Amino acid sequence: RFDSYGDPRGVYLWNRRKDIGLNCLLTTTKNLSIQKIHLHRAPDSDQDWESMAGQSYHASISTSEWYDDKHEMMTDVCRYAYYMAPRRREGIGMSFLEAMASGRCVIAPNDSTMNEYIVDGVNGCLYDWCKPKPVYVQDVRSLQKAALEYIQTGYGEWLVKSNKILLWLN
Repeated sequence: RFDSYGDPRGVYLWNRRKDIGLNCLLTTTKNLSIQKIHLHRAPDSDQDWESMAGQSYHASISTSEWYDDKHEMMTDVCRYAYYMAPRRREGIGMSFLEAMASGRCVIAPNDSTMNEYIVDGVNGCLYDWCKPKPVYVQDVRSLQKAALEYIQTGYGEWLVKSNKILLWLN
């Protein structure tokens, strides 16, 4: 789903793990002039909430817990130019792939599977999970456009290949 590139001063994080929570987000986005943060507070089953009590932030923070449907979540994701990948590693990584397909600039650990799709500074941002540092973005819109184009091209290639597999199976 693609309607617009969203607010370049905002970032969305599905807060699934403590290790990639608000502190990691604040570190990696330090140079991005972020003024709005949306935390989707739905941690993985083995995780607890990251407390925000008693802390002050340079950005306004909105939160959600669970949505009635996926469309509602993607509407919130698309309010912002940036999407922070919620885990250090992913199997398939549908959340960040859907964010890329929606033209978001994904900020992710330089680990699998994110670094199999994201080229740092070309169609997203990668950081060292062990020592997070601020990412550098010269033009977020060009990264967003490249992410969207990458996913659209990859999906088109997959459609062609999947048809060939079906023909081979018959």
